[in-house]
Amino acid sequence: MGIDFWASFQEGSVTISIVNKSSAEIVYEKTYEGTLVNENEVTTLHQGEYDLLVTWDGPIKGNYNLEWHPGKVEIPTISPIVLLPGIGMLLVGMFFFFFAVRQSNAKMAFLGGLFWIGTVIVKFVIAGSFNGYIYQWSEAALPGLPGQLLFSVYVGLLTGITEILITWLILRYTKFGQRIWREILSFSLGFGSLEAILLGTLSLMGMIATLTMTDQIPVAQLRTTALANNFFYDLAPIIERIFTIMIHMGCNVLLFYSVFKKEMRWFWASFALKSGIDTIAGYAQISGQLESVAFIWIIEIFVILFGTMGFLITRKLIPELEMLTAAVGEIIEPD
Repeated sequence: MGIDFWASFQEGSVTISIVNKSSAEIVYEKTYEGTLVNENEVTTLHQGEYDLLVTWDGPIKGNYNLEWHPGKVEIPTISPIVLLPGIGMLLVGMFFFFFAVRQSNAKMAFLGGLFWIGTVIVKFVIAGSFNGYIYQWSEAALPGLPGQLLFSVYVGLLTGITEILITWLILRYTKFGQRIWREILSFSLGFGSLEAILLGTLSLMGMIATLTMTDQIPVAQLRTTALANNFFYDLAPIIERIFTIMIHMGCNVLLFYSVFKKEMRWFWASFALKSGIDTIAGYAQISGQLESVAFIWIIEIFVILFGTMGFLITRKLIPELEMLTAAVGEIIEPD
């Protein structure tokens, strides 16, 4: 019988016991204490039925992960290839950010990124306050797949309300919306490229920590990380960042176009594009299928399609924005 026990205690200790159900005999017992425990061992049991008990005598504070099953609990090997997603996303973000700077200036590219950070903070605050209740309600009202789809639509609408509506309100009711076309393109690319840089950096730091501290990480977490030993699994987030930047670009170009044309239909097109892809992403997160490489690439197909739409929208509207913003260029000189 294999036993893997990981724990991080701030206070107290625990005892793990294996008891023969028929004789009530304790055939295995071990007490663990200390700030960090990581034990993986095999014990021999005779044929029969057993209970595994976790007990403590006094106050205890901490976290633990316990696995036991016939045979050894195998600890996954983590390959350096798991660094690929973080490196790839970081390089994609840096490439598009510097491209954004070349279109206008660093100020507009950074402002685009700051708009993304600000709107995402608002989204996280709302999500942290209401997502749990709405998910429980949707599951109770429509159990199973229909409830998951309903919650996914809510996730998409929340993204539209925060990332699209808030951005549009600022563009529409302040002078910030009056920009020349190169500044618009720089802002729109900065919006998504800074996201890629931050996600890539976080992923890379996390994987470096995993590679250097494998013996301090629960086996369940290592098993999830080991999914990234697959090249096609690692390639997905890199491709996703490229086309997500295209989505952000297309959505923001539509918002500026809406402001200049004074037509709400372009705002709603932007809202639909962003909410649509986040509805799909929301379903992916709650579906419980993200360990499947095939499922991940089905989701990536949608990201590629939406990203292609964002690119084509930008390609179509930028020449028109160049003409519409010509008068602005005479008033507002590029920084």
